[in-house]
Amino acid sequence: MYSREKLKKLREDRGQTQYELAKIAGISVVTLNKIESSDSAKPFAKTLNKIAKALGVGIDELSESERKSSPDVFSEINAVLHSRAKVITDLMGIDSFTFAYIQKQLDIFRRDLGRFFGISDSILLEAVLFSGASWSRPGNTTHESHFPEVLGDLLALQGISIPVDRTNIIIDTEDKFEEYAKARCVYGICNKRGELLRIGQTIDLLTRFPKHISKLKKEEYPSMKKYLKGTDRFGKDYYFVLLALEPEKLSGLQSATWRYYAETKLILEEKTYKKGNSYNGKAIVTGDNLIPEHVQKEILQYYHNIEL
Repeated sequence: MYSREKLKKLREDRGQTQYELAKIAGISVVTLNKIESSDSAKPFAKTLNKIAKALGVGIDELSESERKSSPDVFSEINAVLHSRAKVITDLMGIDSFTFAYIQKQLDIFRRDLGRFFGISDSILLEAVLFSGASWSRPGNTTHESHFPEVLGDLLALQGISIPVDRTNIIIDTEDKFEEYAKARCVYGICNKRGELLRIGQTIDLLTRFPKHISKLKKEEYPSMKKYLKGTDRFGKDYYFVLLALEPEKLSGLQSATWRYYAETKLILEEKTYKKGNSYNGKAIVTGDNLIPEHVQKEILQYYHNIEL
């Protein structure tokens, strides 16, 4: 016998609405609502299996029994494959050794990130799969992978809430540069009219800012030239602003995840993808290309009603 309370809690723990879970599971939201709310509901085992897979758990996790199933990476992978099948169908050929490696990575990410940020296993696994090209290279390690940036981007794209306290500290003099030289933060570039044009993140302002401006003056970024409209003098034609400072006492993985999350979150909030956060005429919402562009567009349309 399934437990309505457990089903609802599993869904809410993952930050999903009934509509979102029903869509992933391939059932109607009316059916899911009845299963969650009605004592008289008697769902077929096939339906419960679909829901369990969509939640990334075993079927016995939905039962009234208190017995817990052991972590089942295969059910989690099936859930993600179901929701992102068009993107990662090539992963169906993964061998047992790689499955074991993925499980090992998930254990690390669960301990350091999942519990800290309140992230579900299904999102952690999705980030592992999208960042797989980086961490699967010979000799690579968890901390050298692109996993944190992919995870941070996914969390922001899917509208998951993590605290980001705005600071809005203006950096328009060399003294301010030195004062915040080693700030770990999300920053913005503004023109002399105060328009926020582009958002980025860094752990070293002193070296990041000159490189960023130099890069943006290249021909690939005509939008920056369009909005700056000046001689590109620091403090005159443009200045920087610290939008959010990283919280203290984060681990390496937590730090990187937070910065990439906050960067993408603020890009979406400030809509800078329409201005400086664009490249060769294309809107840039995340700072990497590990999440395929068409997947980003699908997620943005679904969670934010944004069409790029």
